[in-house]
Amino acid sequence: MRVPSNPLVLIGPAILLVFAASFVAIWLRDRRLRYLLFFCAACVFFCLGTLSQILAVPDGHGPNAMASSFLYTLSVLLLNDGLLRRSGQHLSLVAISPFSS
Repeated sequence: MRVPSNPLVLIGPAILLVFAASFVAIWLRDRRLRYLLFFCAACVFFCLGTLSQILAVPDGHGPNAMASSFLYTLSVLLLNDGLLRRSGQHLSLVAISPFSS
């Protein structure tokens, strides 16, 4: 793990966690809005991807790129599914399968 020389680079992930907490707080008031949980998860996974790159976890350029890109991709999928659920639809597993044509 690499400690950043400028701690201000951690402001972005901190703001994402504030957004995630806000989505959960709103969901706790109205539990019918399940798409907010997808928005929360998308923020958390994007935050984890950013922290993975900033802190160089895991070590090495290849494994770090794979881990952060997986987290970023998962974040985008969760955000898209949340947006679809807000409009009354959902993302099917067939749509995200690498073998679908």
